[in-house]
Amino acid sequence: MKIVFLFLLFEKTLDPSKFYKEGKFREYLGVFYSDAKYAKNPEYIAYTSLVYLELGSVDSSFHYFKQIPLENTDLLTLQGLSYRLGEVLKVIGKYKESAEAFYISYSSGYRGNEALEHLSTIFGIKTEDMVDSLLYGLFTQRKLTLIAPLSGDFSDVGDEFIKGFKMSYRGDFGIIDEEYISEEKTLPLTSLIVGPLKSASVRYLERVYREPIIWFSPISEYLPYGPQFFYSPFKTLKKETEFLIDYIIDSMSIMKIILVRDTSWLDSIYADYARESLARRGKFPKYEIVVSNPFEFDSIANDIDSEKVELALISGLSPNSYFIYSAFRTRFPEKIVAGSSGWLFRLFQVPRYMLNILIASVPVSEDVVFRIAEEADRFSKSFYSLYNYHPSDAGMLGYDLGRLFTEIDDSCLASVLLNMRSSGSYVGATGIFFEFSSGFRIYELKAGSINIRREPYGKEEY
Repeated sequence: MKIVFLFLLFEKTLDPSKFYKEGKFREYLGVFYSDAKYAKNPEYIAYTSLVYLELGSVDSSFHYFKQIPLENTDLLTLQGLSYRLGEVLKVIGKYKESAEAFYISYSSGYRGNEALEHLSTIFGIKTEDMVDSLLYGLFTQRKLTLIAPLSGDFSDVGDEFIKGFKMSYRGDFGIIDEEYISEEKTLPLTSLIVGPLKSASVRYLERVYREPIIWFSPISEYLPYGPQFFYSPFKTLKKETEFLIDYIIDSMSIMKIILVRDTSWLDSIYADYARESLARRGKFPKYEIVVSNPFEFDSIANDIDSEKVELALISGLSPNSYFIYSAFRTRFPEKIVAGSSGWLFRLFQVPRYMLNILIASVPVSEDVVFRIAEEADRFSKSFYSLYNYHPSDAGMLGYDLGRLFTEIDDSCLASVLLNMRSSGSYVGATGIFFEFSSGFRIYELKAGSINIRREPYGKEEY
C-alpha cells in the first residue's frame, strides 16, 4: 500500500518538462502521453513541440506548435521555438508553415529583424516594404470578393461571370456591384479580389487600394502601378512581350523588326507593349504596318524595303492574325515571324503544318493546349444544361477564375501567395495566362507541333 501511495504522489507531482531539460526526450514523450491532462496544458504543448523539433520530427513539432494559444507569446517563443521551427521548415521547403512560424516570431518580438529578413526572402518582397499593416493583412483570415456589374447596361455580363465562377469554385465569397464601386471608400487589408471587369473601375480601385490586397482583374487592360499584388492576363502579356523582345535582341541578335497588325483592340494593345519593350532597349520598329483587313497588306508591302526587315511581330491575338501572317509569309518567305502566346490557341484554327512562328509563353505543353480546348467545350455544355443558353466569354472567364482560385485558395493571403509561387503559372480554357513565378520560355510552332527552343532559368539555358 505504501508503494502504491508513493507512486500516486509521484504521479501528481511529476513535471514532464524536467525530462526535456535533462535531454531525455523519449522519456518526456512517455510521460506526456501517459495522461490526457498534459495535453491540455499550453506549457507542456510547447515543450512537446520542442521535443519533436529536437528529435527531427518537424511535422509533429509544427502540429503541436499550432496548438499553442496565440496569446501565449512566451510559450510560442520558448527557447526560440517559433524562430527555430521557421528555419527548419524553410530548409525543407515548407514555406507556408515556415512563414507562419517566422511571423509569430516577428510579432512576438523574438529576433524580429531576422525573422523579417526570412519573411522578405520567402515572399520576394523588399524588407523595407514589409510593414506591420502588410504583414497583418497577409496573415489574417482572407476575404474573397467578386466585383462585377450587377446592374446597369452590363448586368448580363456580370451575372454570367458570377455564374461561371460558381461552377468551378465551391467556397464562400462576397459580391460588390461594380456599378456602385465609387461607394467603396477603402478595402479591407485581407481582401482577395476577383474583378472588376471595366478599366474605369480598376482605376478607381487603385486610388482606394490598401495593401496587401491580392487582386485578379481578368479583362482590364489598365495595369495599376501601385499595388504589388495585382495580377492580370494583360500584365502577363506585357511581361511576356518584354521577354520576347529581349530574346530577339540578345539571343538572336536581331535589330530590324517590323510590327504588322490590324485595327482591333487586342492588336493595338500588343503593339503598345511591343513598342514599349523595344523602347526600353533603345530600339524602335523599322516599320509599323496597320491594315483594316489582311488584303490590304500586298499594296502596303510595296513600300517595305526587305533589307530593313529581319523579323515581323504578329500578335496571334486577333482573328486576322493568321491571314496577316500568311500575307507577310507569302511576300517575305525567308523572314522570321514572332508573336504572343495567343498563337498557341490558333493551332486548332489554321493548317498547323504551315506554322513557323517563334513565341514567348508561360510554360505550357501541347497536351495542355488540347486539354483546355476540351475543357472549354465541356464547360459550354454544362452551362447550357444549367441555364438553357450558350455562354459568352464572360461565363468562361468566370469559370476560369473559379478554377484558378480552387487551385490556389487558402485561409490567408500569405498562403495564397505561396500557393501561386508553387504553381508557377496558370493557363485557362479561355486562353488567359497568369504568370506567378515560373517566368517565360521560348517556343517554336513548327511542323505541326510545339517545340521548346530554349528555357531560360536565371543565367542557365537549356
